[in-house]
Amino acid sequence: HIGSEQAQASKTSGNLGHWGLTIMVLCFCTAIYWRTMYRTVMGGDSGELMAAACSFGSAHPPGYPLFMVIGFALSKLNGILPSVSIIARMSAACGFMTAIGAAAIFRSSLRITRDPGCAALSACLYAFSGLIWQNATQAEVFAINNMFVGVVTHAVVKFAEQRTRKVAFWGAFMIGMGLLNQHTLVFFAAPPGSRV
Repeated sequence: HIGSEQAQASKTSGNLGHWGLTIMVLCFCTAIYWRTMYRTVMGGDSGELMAAACSFGSAHPPGYPLFMVIGFALSKLNGILPSVSIIARMSAACGFMTAIGAAAIFRSSLRITRDPGCAALSACLYAFSGLIWQNATQAEVFAINNMFVGVVTHAVVKFAEQRTRKVAFWGAFMIGMGLLNQHTLVFFAAPPGSRV
């Protein structure tokens, strides 16, 4: 009985330590993205997307409704953040969402490898690969998509271990939310969804 209590206490302290590392990965990625983010409109669709978001309109198809809602909400923070431009707010939000995706990749890698160093390395390799980093530093729909890819990856890895309805529903909910942002998530979500 005492041995099982010690094992449970050790597992709990290990989980707390892993959550601490997860938060460190999240904060590290967010800080780097913040330092390197665009504070003005970047090329590509960024200007059109932000103009549509500020007017609570619709961008080019498929419209990106989740991005529009987040952008519109951030555009209304003028009284709270008057010195920060709307585009900088959205770029910062995109960086934070990409950092959430990197933290989810860290959690997934940690579940697979059981090695915090390896998990941190994989999260950083993901977070600072060229295209992911570029998408994290500008107001673009791809940053939100990258967050959902990381979160859905974590749900799939966790479901492979636990096979509980709670994890399956969480993964399905994240896929649904991700599809509100960009339809290409269906190509990532369909293979795991077909195995449930």
